[in-house]
Amino acid sequence: MSDILILAAHPDLAQSRVNQAMLRAAREFIVEPPADSVNQSINVITQFPWSPPSGRDALIGFTGLFLCTGNLAAAANLLQSMA
Repeated sequence: MSDILILAAHPDLAQSRVNQAMLRAAREFIVEPPADSVNQSINVITQFPWSPPSGRDALIGFTGLFLCTGNLAAAANLLQSMA
């Protein structure tokens, strides 16, 4: 599991321009609801604007979007909303 978190956790790799670009790109797919929204679950946008968020697509990209970037709180939120 520690090998998966290397992108966000390793100090030398986290400073790389390529890795910074990858982290920014991963954040573009994650949509957090507004603070005043009743539904506080996180969504992953995959086929915008053609279809609504898909749980299947969110789980396909789960490791790269959440675990490799160290976004563990959002990962937990997504999994709890799907349970």
